[in-house]
Amino acid sequence: MEYYRLGKGSQRYLSEVFGCSRERIRQGLSELEACDFQPSYARQRRVGGGRKKKSYLIRT
Repeated sequence: MEYYRLGKGSQRYLSEVFGCSRERIRQGLSELEACDFQPSYARQRRVGGGRKKKSYLIRT
């Protein structure tokens, strides 16, 4: 998280970059700390998902 990586003054910097209040950044940070969701990056798309190749779409 950029907030921790940037260190002192990061709340003010991030609020200027994203155009939001420092209170909003504090709220988001507390939400992220309270959440225990751990995403699984092993599989992001179902088998067969995504755009089909043109060779499958062209009928001759």
